[in-house]
Amino acid sequence: MKLITDNQCPVCGGISLQPLWACQDRLTHRGAFTVCACGTCGFRFTNPYPAQEDIHVFYESDDYVPVSNTTKGLINKCYHVARRVMLRAKRRMVSRLTGRTAGRLLDIGCGTGEFAGIMKEAGWDVRGVEPYAPARESAAARSGVPVIDVPEQAGLPDRAFDVITLWHVLEHAHDLNRSMRELDRLLAPGGTVLIGVPNHTCYDAGFYRDQWAAYDVPRHLFHFAPGTMRRLAVRHGFEVAALRPLLFDPLYIPLLTEKERPDRSWLRGLWVAGVSFCVSLFRPERCTALAYVLRRAPEGKGAA
Repeated sequence: MKLITDNQCPVCGGISLQPLWACQDRLTHRGAFTVCACGTCGFRFTNPYPAQEDIHVFYESDDYVPVSNTTKGLINKCYHVARRVMLRAKRRMVSRLTGRTAGRLLDIGCGTGEFAGIMKEAGWDVRGVEPYAPARESAAARSGVPVIDVPEQAGLPDRAFDVITLWHVLEHAHDLNRSMRELDRLLAPGGTVLIGVPNHTCYDAGFYRDQWAAYDVPRHLFHFAPGTMRRLAVRHGFEVAALRPLLFDPLYIPLLTEKERPDRSWLRGLWVAGVSFCVSLFRPERCTALAYVLRRAPEGKGAA
């Protein structure tokens, strides 16, 4: 397996990279991967990481719910129940934050198509992008939405979409800055990008440290926080117009973390989940996962 090492921070270009800890691959158990932090801007990322042609082996597990859709086990059953609730919440979030009830929507990393399908039912003209072939086929069959592979995304027309969504996707992108440039190319004037990603400044990340399930190495290559997301947005001519807590994650991630611990304690997981959820209510920027609302910055506030 080929491993790639980055010598510069992908957000600010800094070269002072500090290893934080080695996190275990919790899903396929193929060893440990280092999470490092930029000494200049604080951005965290997995380094080194598997090359794009090799990363697929780390997704090939029936326990990886976003692409397998498994309902095996209590945690995964709870995930599906909560996901149905969150799908409706995300649909309302899109309309509320964009001021639109219909339009052209691109769901990048659409998985098995649940969100794409619910947006189509709501009257949106939806397209999906999904790299994993079984999930892509399932998404097209379930939702009736056209779903393409990642290389085909380059053939989509410029400025074609009013809304682009990436729900727990950007952390998987091998080339972060290329992904951001592609969002700029595809977004229509006056359009909105919604990016949902884990937030390592949350309470449960601080509690579990290197065992926090949302680090999910090496599938998650990048680990975001509000400050570094704002800096990345500015670099590509966007601004973070708003952020919203994804309140399912502080209830789910601590329990998923406990599931993988050798000293598993469901009571401890429930306690951490409760505390993290309460923190998220009063300090939304500390939620386990955040949805960032990106719009093009006004002229004069562009890329730094």
